[in-house]
Amino acid sequence: MKKATDKYVPPYLRRATSEITVNSSDPQPQLLLFSANRQYFYTTHAMERKEQRGISEQSIDTACQVGVHLEHHNTTTYIDENTQVVMGNNGRIITTLDNKRNTRFDILKVSKEQEKQLLIKAKHNNDSAMCELAELYLSGNLGDREVDKAHFWLLKAANERKNSHAMCLLSDMYKSSDLGSPDPDKATEWLEKAADRGNRYALAVSGQHALSLYLEIKDHIDDTKKMELKNKIQSYLQLSADKGATRAMWQIANIYEKGLLGEINLPKAIEIYIKAGKEGSPASLESLQKLVSEGKVSEQQFEIVLNKASRLIARTSSELAVDIGLQQIDGKLGNNKERGFFMLKSAAEKNNVAAVKLLAICYEKGRGCEVNLSLSKEWYIKLKSLYEQAGDQGNVNALGNLTDLFLSGKLGKVDYVRAEQAFTRTTQLGDIKSYFDMGKMYIEGSLGDKPPQTGIAWIEKAIALWEERAANGDIGAIKILIYLVYLNKELGFKDYQAALRWLTILAKQQNGRAMLHLAALYLKSKIAGRNVKEAITWLLLATDLPEEELMHIAADRIEMMMLNKGWTMQEKQEIILAMLSHADQSKEDKPYRIGRMLGDIYSQGRLIEPDYIKAAFWYEKAGACENSTALLKLGDLHRAGTFGKKDLVTAIKYFIRSATLGNILAQQRLVKLSNLTGTLDLKSEEMIKSWNDQYMQQTYLEKKEESDDIKESDETDDNEKTVDLKILLEKLYQKGIHEKHNDLYLAVHTLKRASSCGHDKASFELGELYASGQLGENVRSVAILFYKRAAKEKNLESIDRLVTQYTVGTIISADPIKANKWISRLMPYS
Repeated sequence: MKKATDKYVPPYLRRATSEITVNSSDPQPQLLLFSANRQYFYTTHAMERKEQRGISEQSIDTACQVGVHLEHHNTTTYIDENTQVVMGNNGRIITTLDNKRNTRFDILKVSKEQEKQLLIKAKHNNDSAMCELAELYLSGNLGDREVDKAHFWLLKAANERKNSHAMCLLSDMYKSSDLGSPDPDKATEWLEKAADRGNRYALAVSGQHALSLYLEIKDHIDDTKKMELKNKIQSYLQLSADKGATRAMWQIANIYEKGLLGEINLPKAIEIYIKAGKEGSPASLESLQKLVSEGKVSEQQFEIVLNKASRLIARTSSELAVDIGLQQIDGKLGNNKERGFFMLKSAAEKNNVAAVKLLAICYEKGRGCEVNLSLSKEWYIKLKSLYEQAGDQGNVNALGNLTDLFLSGKLGKVDYVRAEQAFTRTTQLGDIKSYFDMGKMYIEGSLGDKPPQTGIAWIEKAIALWEERAANGDIGAIKILIYLVYLNKELGFKDYQAALRWLTILAKQQNGRAMLHLAALYLKSKIAGRNVKEAITWLLLATDLPEEELMHIAADRIEMMMLNKGWTMQEKQEIILAMLSHADQSKEDKPYRIGRMLGDIYSQGRLIEPDYIKAAFWYEKAGACENSTALLKLGDLHRAGTFGKKDLVTAIKYFIRSATLGNILAQQRLVKLSNLTGTLDLKSEEMIKSWNDQYMQQTYLEKKEESDDIKESDETDDNEKTVDLKILLEKLYQKGIHEKHNDLYLAVHTLKRASSCGHDKASFELGELYASGQLGENVRSVAILFYKRAAKEKNLESIDRLVTQYTVGTIISADPIKANKWISRLMPYS
């Protein structure tokens, strides 16, 4: 029979469990004083285990201070050659283990032993052991991550034992690419099963998902459905918050602050933010900081919360201490940089590698402290020691970082010999990527004056091993061969035919990015002899993917192919035939984008002579699936008299259908045609009138504000006018951003006024609007003009967009020369 003390506690519940133990009728956790007056708190369970196993206070202290530490979600495990200590985020020790069975500490040895013990328990239907075993397989502590084994045990724990933690882990696996292409539906299904069993993490995330859905569809559902969704959101989040989930507390507060489910209740929001902030919720601290800047929370009140949160975080989570500490050092959170520096130093003293590195940089650069090169070097030496310790345990990344440290000169002079020795150890551990990196460093001369032939031999060895793994179906190896080797132009191993071969294998497994890259390669005549049929086929398949971002990129590239005038007659026919074939096979359960594209081909003479009857057929099919652009274009055809004579009544009906779906252009057309709507039904007339009234009101307010701004600026003296102009431009920019959600074209007008006066952010925002296609597909290339205008004002985001556009060629033709030009503009800011 399973003992109570053996009960598995998932990571996200360990803190709550240890707190429940403290408040139970059991004896209170005992406080022990160790060396250097350090204090450790124990749960009753941990104290019992310590006494049963004869573990001394000194050995626990040593493990916590100088041992390797492995951070998990809500716990940290400290390990040295003698002892293992598991500590919860509330600072209390949960359990202790004797580690003397290992003559030399080795994470791999410990993990192998742990696997054996867990397998025995798991095979006896212990669901706790099943979950721990799966987490061990996913951690990579046994070498490679063993996803299939983890999936097997999690399914067993979830289906047979109804373990909610297993359900959450399964949800994460389906959401990621662990099991192939992400499966959002399967991920949601497992998450909701866990929520139904009261899992606080699942409740919080399910509540957030339900909130996102509500905000997306609230304007298109009836009151009954709205109320059902609201109740679900509130129930899930409150249950999770009651169980101590700070992410749920933050979400509830955010709902009150913004009125997402009803009226705004700022006092209630602040109250919950403060409660969650004191519990160390980073999101709540950031929300409170924003409210301080808006004058809605006093700085004194916030400092009290931040003081308590900082002490808790510094004591319980060195990983979070680094993040929150850095924000305070940089002045982004609170007004006490010393407190942030203390958090960073506290994490460094617990051997948090990131904290040690950052502390060395802080002393070197004077970031949050006085410049002290002597202390900086001490921490770099400490960093070297940690890297060496992890390297001794077989950590390849640590050895790579150690190599970089020797080459950086932070420890004194650049040490090529020790750098080479450290990196050679990574290759001895059998890490294939290390072979490749070693070869690259020899070729580039990073390890001193070495013959490049040595580097070529290392890279060829890595390629041979990756090819072997790829041939056995290793997806990771396939991706590495494609992107690191065969499409890499730097090292002389590029092979486009090999890349095509492996990309095809990857694309057939529904990998969207592989589909996009395949299409791009097939369109390069120098690489694949230009195969338009294959290119358009893969792009069309990519438009059916569940990932929205990839779907839109694929559709945009098809649009660019339709605009290209350089196709041969045969290539044009291949494009049209492929699109017609795909249209017949496509599911019509969402806006029928390909139907709209075919309508454009036939109506605008793209690739073929115009055929307005066929254009109308495809626009109608797309419009029946709520494609607002197709309906708009149908209205334009009838308005222009394409089918014989102008038919304004029919045009207006299509415009109304399009406008009802939110199409801004259709609404603008209706406003202009509002005096010709006498033959429509009353409901349609009222809809058009509401759009017209809204447009007129916004135009009036805009002109009034502009007039007031000009009048106010005329009354100031010359010295004040420069300042006032900047304020005016910023107001125009902010106003344009706000209007974007209500009237896109009014927003564009406002942003253009700010852009014409040199406001770089407004120019960048205009570039984003035009590039998105919201202002029409035919004017997307205008985005480049506004990006360039902003780039001239040294707007880095715009420069980055120009680099991307000239590299990828989404809305304009790719141009490597221009891409390099804009990359050079970015270099001074890198």
